[in-house]
Amino acid sequence: MKTLGLDLGGTKIAAAVVEQGRILDRYRRSTPHNGFDGVLAALLEAAKKLMDRHADVAAIGLGSPGPLDYASGSILFAPNIPGLENAPIGPALEREVGCPVVLENDANAAGFAEHLYGAARDLESSLFITISTGIGGGLFLGDRVIRGAAGIAGEIGHMTVLPGGPMGGDGHMGSLESIASGRAIARDASYSYGIELTTE
Repeated sequence: MKTLGLDLGGTKIAAAVVEQGRILDRYRRSTPHNGFDGVLAALLEAAKKLMDRHADVAAIGLGSPGPLDYASGSILFAPNIPGLENAPIGPALEREVGCPVVLENDANAAGFAEHLYGAARDLESSLFITISTGIGGGLFLGDRVIRGAAGIAGEIGHMTVLPGGPMGGDGHMGSLESIASGRAIARDASYSYGIELTTE
């Protein structure tokens, strides 16, 4: 069965058609920062580009920064994407594409793929850490994603590691994400060298 994976990040949207853990096709574009409608349109563009070439896609998995409301398929807050507060992204996307959409935390989705098919596939349990625009994490035991009581287990990027440190996208000062994410690395390098630099 073919499925479509959409990864909504603070900088880019990555999309891939997948079958049995193998990537068959992919597409990438920048993430708009103009609110819910712009983000939904960009996700639809990415989905339709690939679904036009793979009409037999049966379902979509959407990885998003969180926290998320899994029951309603909504993004409660996306620290690095403006305008995504209480955003019903799952149902809206499902209406437009006409197939089931499952919303999952982006770090959980990426980490579970590694746990099932990648570097951790032979392990009973694993911890996944991603450093991108932000910093995320996921915990996996057997065939289970460990979400915790509030759905944010493994979210190490929002732990305070430098009290009084710089402000992060989540509004907290001194979080791991505010001092070590891709955005923070570019910020500090730009300051150090006196020219505008990107993480790349």
